[in-house]
Amino acid sequence: MPENVRLLLSRRADIYRLPIDDKAARKSAASDSPPLTLLDTSTLMMSLIRAGRITVDEADEIKHDWEQNYRFTLRFGSFAERI
Repeated sequence: MPENVRLLLSRRADIYRLPIDDKAARKSAASDSPPLTLLDTSTLMMSLIRAGRITVDEADEIKHDWEQNYRFTLRFGSFAERI
């Protein structure tokens, strides 16, 4: 696993979590060790909403910014649909 990817890992109770959306990279990471829990962007954002770090409206604003400025699209209209 590349060193820059290792830096993204967070360790808690022997569970490694890696936020990643790229399909090829997810496949590579899933076959690597230590065992990883792979998170996609929507899961990560939902965990921030549930933890009270951001609101649904703030998450939707971020989602809109990604779509307009970074060509990154999530396949749902609002994070409210995911709750």
